[in-house]
Amino acid sequence: MKEVTRSQNKSHGARHYAVRFFMLLAIIVMCGQILLSLYWIYKNIAAVPGFGDTIEYLELSETFAPDEYRPILFPVILRLVQNASSHIGLPYQTLLYILQLVVSFCAIFSAVYYASRTSGCQFGFLPRLFFTAYIWSLPMIVWFNCTVLTDSFALSALIFMLLGLTAYVREEKSSFLLWIGIVLMYVVQALMRSDRTYSALVMVLGCILFSGVRRIVRKFSGRYDMYWDEEENDARKKAGIFRTFFMPLLMTAATVILVLCVNHATQVPGSKGRVSTDASFILLDRVVWPNMKNNYEYFPEEIKGVISLEEAKEFDKHNNNVMYQMAPLVESRVGKEKASEYYRTMAKIVWEHDRQKVIKDTAGCVGAFIALPQAEVMTRYKMLSMNTNWNIHCMSSVDKPLTKFMYSYYLYSFCMVFCSVAFICIFLSKQFRRLFGRLVCLIVMSVLLALWFGLGDGAPVNDRYALIVLVTWGLMWMQVGVRYH
Repeated sequence: MKEVTRSQNKSHGARHYAVRFFMLLAIIVMCGQILLSLYWIYKNIAAVPGFGDTIEYLELSETFAPDEYRPILFPVILRLVQNASSHIGLPYQTLLYILQLVVSFCAIFSAVYYASRTSGCQFGFLPRLFFTAYIWSLPMIVWFNCTVLTDSFALSALIFMLLGLTAYVREEKSSFLLWIGIVLMYVVQALMRSDRTYSALVMVLGCILFSGVRRIVRKFSGRYDMYWDEEENDARKKAGIFRTFFMPLLMTAATVILVLCVNHATQVPGSKGRVSTDASFILLDRVVWPNMKNNYEYFPEEIKGVISLEEAKEFDKHNNNVMYQMAPLVESRVGKEKASEYYRTMAKIVWEHDRQKVIKDTAGCVGAFIALPQAEVMTRYKMLSMNTNWNIHCMSSVDKPLTKFMYSYYLYSFCMVFCSVAFICIFLSKQFRRLFGRLVCLIVMSVLLALWFGLGDGAPVNDRYALIVLVTWGLMWMQVGVRYH
């Protein structure tokens, strides 16, 4: 019996030291990522990556006349930064980057602090700071903190909003001040990026609906501990329906009306020559592209008379041709209403003849957004198509070798090793809710955005639209590391 116990202790000790060695190695690798990012920031703090959106935002900071795809808030911030930089003596982009980097660090630190409160072991200020610095230093996050784009502020506002929603869903708080913070962060996102007007709203309404349904179930079942392992059941019973359901719903409705009014007052639809997006346009983008040439022979003669085979071939070459080639061409020839009818007809035909390909492409896109780190590894080995190379190209204007090395370092450490370990532990862990319960809204929002862009956009997966996914994976890696350290 003693020999068996001694053998078990030896085995346990070996596993313990193996885990400790892996974590020490991981900390060294994470330090390397942080140092690489700091050096990259130092080299690029005054550079302006060549994204097409940047040129448009600079123009909008002068005219303040965006179309329906560009809300007004970022041009206003950009103008304020430009005015402040002229007094300080710094380039406007440097001041903007400093502001974005600081706000981003604060948002990620808040997420790290909140998530680590359930780690089950001592997790002091310095470890939290270290994990914050690591997640903040992931290339796609730190790179877009150093661009003249909306991605950085939108990500920070989304993190703050999701932390507030998590506290609400977990019934840690449901105060008026909490909801002021939630709707304020929603406003920032909605007036920063048009898609967040709807995707973030779905998340907020989903949380409110979940809370309302849960309260009804509890009222009839008499159970107040059936969802979360909190100890404040008495407080839950006393929480009124107004504070937990109607107040958040009314505040959200008022906020949406405010956003729509601001957009109506500041946006000039069609001013940039882009066609408007509706359900028919989404079908053209998601289903018809890039399958028009292969299904052209099945199109009615009426559509063939408007769209030639050569135009169909050109359409399939690049997803940008949906917005900037095919849609304007068809609408200029037959009008918006008839064009929408054509889009629906073509989508129906493509679905009938190429259904499996459309489903495969859509599912692959959604899956790549959810498992973004793994998808980036697959892209490196040409197993998947993403827009990563364009992002890397734009970020390489100052030091191309440094940028490529930084990305490769991240690819083989965070994407290939750390996220794989986190992925395995997710399925092996018997304490999933304890480990990841505080990440519930970040995980759900990551899936929601994956569905949003995967179902509504036919373009290859773009890292910049899913930065919250990288933050979520980073937080899950942190939870696993702390739990098994």
